[in-house]
Amino acid sequence: MNIYLWGQRNIYGGGIHFANFSDALKNVSLIKDMVVEIDIRDQNLEFIASKSKDNDVHIFFFPLDVNLNLKGKVIKWGIFESNLLTEEYIDYLTKCHLVWVPSEWAKKVLINHGLKKNQVDVVPEGVDPTIFHPYNYNFFEQDEIFRFYMIGKNEHRKGILELLEGFKLAYGNDPNVKLFLKADNFWSDRNKNTDKNKELLSLLNDYNLTNVKLLTGKLTLSEISMIHACCDVFIFPTRAEGWGLPLIEAIAAGSPVITNYYSGQTEYLQHIANQIKMLDFSICSMDKTELITNVKFGAEWAISSIDSIASAMTSIKNDYSNFKVKSLLASEFIRKNFSWQNAADEAFKSLFKNQFLNIKVEKPF
Repeated sequence: MNIYLWGQRNIYGGGIHFANFSDALKNVSLIKDMVVEIDIRDQNLEFIASKSKDNDVHIFFFPLDVNLNLKGKVIKWGIFESNLLTEEYIDYLTKCHLVWVPSEWAKKVLINHGLKKNQVDVVPEGVDPTIFHPYNYNFFEQDEIFRFYMIGKNEHRKGILELLEGFKLAYGNDPNVKLFLKADNFWSDRNKNTDKNKELLSLLNDYNLTNVKLLTGKLTLSEISMIHACCDVFIFPTRAEGWGLPLIEAIAAGSPVITNYYSGQTEYLQHIANQIKMLDFSICSMDKTELITNVKFGAEWAISSIDSIASAMTSIKNDYSNFKVKSLLASEFIRKNFSWQNAADEAFKSLFKNQFLNIKVEKPF
């Protein structure tokens, strides 16, 4: 039998998930030789499907725009940022043998849409603890500048407007406090003919903020890890997440963190709630669904309080040494319990529990 992983390695969140999960699953000794990656953009999918067998397992990381005649069991990842999903997306998810979601929050969303508990398993995403690790912080000399930073696409869902207003309220144009934004959106710029950096520069001009700096361009994961090491506090006032990859990477890197306790990231935040700074927020109807797929009218998300952002930024700066100690405890927990290898282990448990691994071998002695 084979375990087919249908996806693509790329620089986006879904591609990073696919790449790291695939590598980790290949490290599970009992099944590593069965794992076969399928690049959904560059391979003949119909031909591969025609060669599938009844005992194969197919794991889909993304919906496909073609119908395949597959033999074997089909698992689909359900990763979404909305509490209300379209009928079309629910129909897509139900047409398989099992759905994997990265959080209990997502599982509850699907159950509220009519899926049964035994149709959905939680298989968390992860983080690479060898890249995102606190030791990088020690390579840089400390100076008089205090650096807040945020990594995330420039879209309404990430809460950038609230972040800028909160930062301006807390620090104005204080030259000794800076906010760095890595907010490129390659996907939107390429596919929707947008220029997100230009839009963000215009926004900064409107706010008259001279101490907010943009970090731009394609970066490797190692280069991103250096951003975590150079800066002091990661702030992530996201309105909703399927998982929150930049957030969990920042925590693993040992950064003190300010964020919302809502949606997919609650899967790991619940374990380290005392080690991070939580924002106050209001649950509101989505006013804009820019770049959010499969969302249904009436969906909700969490909008951070401007005052809470300003208060969190000042308090964490004023008590930095204490929060740094807490951040190292959070880092240790995340790296130990939410690595990509842990994700692969949970996937293996799900495959075994649902009897998708129908393999029996004779004992060697």
